[in-house]
Amino acid sequence: MARLPSTTKRTLIDAAHDLIWANSYAHVSVEDICRKAGVQKGSFYHFFASKAELAAAALEDHWLELEPKLEAIVSTNKTPRAQLRALCREILAKQQTALETTGMVCGCPYVTVGSEISSSNADLRTISCTMSDRICSYLERILRHGARDGLIPARGIKTRAQQMHIYIIGAMMQARITNRLEAVGAPLEAALLAISGLGAAR
Repeated sequence: MARLPSTTKRTLIDAAHDLIWANSYAHVSVEDICRKAGVQKGSFYHFFASKAELAAAALEDHWLELEPKLEAIVSTNKTPRAQLRALCREILAKQQTALETTGMVCGCPYVTVGSEISSSNADLRTISCTMSDRICSYLERILRHGARDGLIPARGIKTRAQQMHIYIIGAMMQARITNRLEAVGAPLEAALLAISGLGAAR
């Protein structure tokens, strides 16, 4: 599924993603989003019934951008270790771009929104959980490549993928809290290689 073309709806989605990711869901108003997008409030409600509906669209849209990058990483003929390192480099590059663009290390948009309003909006909680499951599935694929190559046991792959994902979430949250990139740099790579059983970073 391709991303939406450049339209008013597209502009609103981009504005919502940038503002909510760099700040918070509660802190950003419909007025803030319309101002950044350069559109009237009536245009907002033509496309979206609420800020929550727009936030959901922004999260889904972010996945459409992220998924091909993940697919490219796990579909290469590189070793599982190299695939995992490539994933870590992608995470670091994304956070570096956010820092350069917004002045903030923004962390994971799914975790940011999901942790903030999981108790008050079931739809956004479900979307955040779905995105987490999708990311875990790519981690599982890397681990299965390792098991196929005899580098790690085939047992417990799903659990290890979940553990790796939890560590990624924690590292990205730490990076957001401190507004520094160290947590999503070399320490993240070393930790994921250790959790996966694929070996220490070299």
